Amino acid sequence: MDLMRFKQDFNQYRGFVEVSILGSSYKLKSNPEDENYLETLAKYVDDKMLLAQRNNPSFKPTKIAILTALNLADELQRYKENAGRNPEELNSFSKRLEMLVERVDNIIST
Repeated sequence: MDLMRFKQDFNQYRGFVEVSILGSSYKLKSNPEDENYLETLAKYVDDKMLLAQRNNPSFKPTKIAILTALNLADELQRYKENAGRNPEELNSFSKRLEMLVERVDNIIST
């Protein structure tokens, strides 16, 4: 077993998942059943941040994070405006976004 695989197995056993966002690795505390969900969220955020960075190459990572947060808030607002069509989808998206914002806040503050 190589060291990287051992590290991943050890982190999963201890209740952590390691994700990469904008080229930086973050170890997030997680329940084993939430690991895939967190990895999916991190991938989504990473994709959004990479897009923002491509469009604004001179911005520092903090500005990229703020710009991405504003873009995600815009997505949520647009979903809210269409809430009458599918309220369950909006509720699910809103919960995911709130969790994501909380995680980003924790990452930025460390």
